[in-house]
Amino acid sequence: MKRAVIVKLYPSKAQEKILFKLAYASAIVWNKLNYQLLKQFKEYGKIDFGTTEKEAYHEFKDWIGGSTVQQLTRKNALWPTSR
Repeated sequence: MKRAVIVKLYPSKAQEKILFKLAYASAIVWNKLNYQLLKQFKEYGKIDFGTTEKEAYHEFKDWIGGSTVQQLTRKNALWPTSR
């Protein structure tokens, strides 16, 4: 059984702006990863998650932080099988 913890945030206007920027950046990284994986699959018939993760890490680490990029790439690699 999975446990869920629900938290209500009351950010200030400045914090809210930062959170929206982080969410927007995360969506861009997620979509870029999906596009790269789709291109790899169409071109080679297989997907290399390791190379894709490294490329995304180096491309986006300065924008949203390396650990965030790592978490997004690993979650993206598990997404089709986690349903």
